[in-house]
Amino acid sequence: MMGMLKTPNSWKESPFPELYEKNPKTPLCVRLARGKHNSELILIHHLHHVSIPFIRSLSKGYTIRKIIGIPYSSFQSVVLELQKDFDVVVPDSLKEIPAIVKKEVESTTNKIIIEEIGGYTIKIANFLEKQPHVIGIVEDTKQGYWAWKKIPLKRLSVQSVACSKLKKAENCMVAKSIIDGTARFLALHNLPPLKEQTVLVIGYGDIGAPTAHYLESRCKKLMVLDKDPIKLLVASSEHAVSTTLSKASLILGITGDPFHAIRAKDLSKLADNTILVSGSSKRVEFDLNGFTKKAKKVRVFQGLQEFDFGSKKIRVANFGEPINLTYSVGPAKALDLVYGTLVDCINRLDKEQGTAGLNEIPEKIQEEIAFQYLKIHGYRQNGLTSFL
Repeated sequence: MMGMLKTPNSWKESPFPELYEKNPKTPLCVRLARGKHNSELILIHHLHHVSIPFIRSLSKGYTIRKIIGIPYSSFQSVVLELQKDFDVVVPDSLKEIPAIVKKEVESTTNKIIIEEIGGYTIKIANFLEKQPHVIGIVEDTKQGYWAWKKIPLKRLSVQSVACSKLKKAENCMVAKSIIDGTARFLALHNLPPLKEQTVLVIGYGDIGAPTAHYLESRCKKLMVLDKDPIKLLVASSEHAVSTTLSKASLILGITGDPFHAIRAKDLSKLADNTILVSGSSKRVEFDLNGFTKKAKKVRVFQGLQEFDFGSKKIRVANFGEPINLTYSVGPAKALDLVYGTLVDCINRLDKEQGTAGLNEIPEKIQEEIAFQYLKIHGYRQNGLTSFL
């Protein structure tokens, strides 16, 4: 079946297609997805170049019922390629995803597993709980983990990889991708490079910490801020910490806070021409609606919003969407570990091995996945060696 492609931004393609690997492969995913499986899949996923081999790997053993692309990270060429063989839709807004999933679940009595990256089906959790043919959810992100942790479930099983040791490998890769994407964004818009920027990293968590570590030697000056005093204390042993925003020329928000790292009321604290960059998995770091209400004028360039408040201007990169998902490309070998872990979770749900509520991957299974990955790819992988 063919789904309708909707692109929120008319230029929704990577500005750097030359970075794409030729024929990226995910052999661990292929190995894990093999065999006959009883469930059909609904995938809520980033649709970038490495998504193609991942999804095709899953299709070797599963029927893929629906693919829902994340609006801010779905590239038109990838969607068109996948639409040749699958039912693919990219909604205009993330808010549309729960309704699309609900409609798809209601259209069948076959066993269904939903793979998502961000807790998008939380709003229909009660509905899914009452559908016996929905076996479970596979969740990849901390935001999704935190959201599902609050939901009491009596039947539905949620498998999360967010807190696994294997996730550390992805955190390292994402951190490097955020820095790489930021550097490319600055270059594309003729803005001062990182080596001339005073950077403030807000959020010293699983991704913020390695981002700060790798960024230290690449920028003019690095500062770190976190609302958690314990994390800030840990950060102070490695980096300069700051509770002020005005000293930064570039701010990286990596908090995942739905109430924003930079709010409209914080605008008075920012220096003129501050550049705001998101490293979160969702468009939550900056209160863009609040910025728009206060601004005298908003200019939009390719991938750049400039808010003019009269006394100062603030620039927001990539419309506040994750910088790494548009301006950087992760290596397929590294993503094979991350995606392979998701496939393993899908397999365990298919065998109905998950218990009701939020489940984390047992350490023994993580070790087995790591062993298989290393057996396929070898022991020296950029960004992974120190974690495996």
